[in-house]
Amino acid sequence: MDPYQQNQPPSPPHQPRQPYPPQRQHPQGRQPHQPYYGPPQPQWLVTPPPQKKNGSKFWWILGSIVMAVTLLSILGFAGCSALAQEINGGGGSQAEKASAMVTRVDNVPESDWVVRFRDDPKVDPGCLSIDTSCLKLTAGWLVDHQISLSDVANRFGMKGVSEGSPSGSFTGCIKREEEGISKESLCIDESPDDSGTYLVTIRMERD
Repeated sequence: MDPYQQNQPPSPPHQPRQPYPPQRQHPQGRQPHQPYYGPPQPQWLVTPPPQKKNGSKFWWILGSIVMAVTLLSILGFAGCSALAQEINGGGGSQAEKASAMVTRVDNVPESDWVVRFRDDPKVDPGCLSIDTSCLKLTAGWLVDHQISLSDVANRFGMKGVSEGSPSGSFTGCIKREEEGISKESLCIDESPDDSGTYLVTIRMERD
């Protein structure tokens, strides 16, 4: 025996090599969570969650408000028109009343009557005839011969009117007042310069 081997301690018995423990399998497609040991990330690198847009909701509310205001305006105008017509005595709109007044006056003059002045009624839908007349018409003609007051009154539609104080067959005034503020008058006056001409004047007021 080699003197060197005699001085060495006996070697331990040979043991079989142990295998490494099996690695843990992760589900397919998923990676194991790896802890982050680097420096802390700044906050501005974090993506904030998306915020909901309120633009469409704002325009929807604005459109609803506009539609409501428009509807209320239309209803208010219709209500005011109906109220004005009721206060003015009904019987049609102001345009219809004004047209009837003009038609009556147009039927009065003859071909040889000369227009001296004329002011037809002006339609104002917002007028309320509480203390004033909404429709007024004034017209005057010069006539170079005598005319009958009763004949002109019949053509004017004042047939059978007894009110007023006619001064004769050719001159004088006939007046009539209706319920409310409506009134009308017909006057024939002789020219003051004794020229043999006559002035026929008609005035009408309607509520």
